Amino acid sequence: MRYNEYNQPVGDFIEYYSPGILPNIQSIIGKTVTIEKINIKHCDDLYEIYGVSSEPENLTYMPIQRFESKLEFKDYLIQLIASVDPYYLTIIDNQTQKAVGTFSLMRIDNLNWVIEMGWVVYSPLFKRSREATEA
Repeated sequence: MRYNEYNQPVGDFIEYYSPGILPNIQSIIGKTVTIEKINIKHCDDLYEIYGVSSEPENLTYMPIQRFESKLEFKDYLIQLIASVDPYYLTIIDNQTQKAVGTFSLMRIDNLNWVIEMGWVVYSPLFKRSREATEA
């Protein structure tokens, strides 16, 4: 065990360290939900969560407002699909095969193997559910 100048244990030296890689998730199938890379095929389902008829409080902590039209949302979705950091994912309900939320992996620091989860948006029906916990 190595110790620093304050006589604190700092663990063994990592001899063959290599930086992490960026996420490349296509699909992760769980018991109640599937996580997929965000895709244009999710547009209709996600517009229900992000669109003009959605609950405005869903986006309180997001840097966006509800979208007035599906075309406007589709343009935004295309930006999310192209984004590397944040890396956006969609949550699919396994029973209905419907997109019920999104989140992103963000502030990716592959040198230190650090990643945050953020920009979480759930359908109101999905909140406080077993499926949301699994996602």
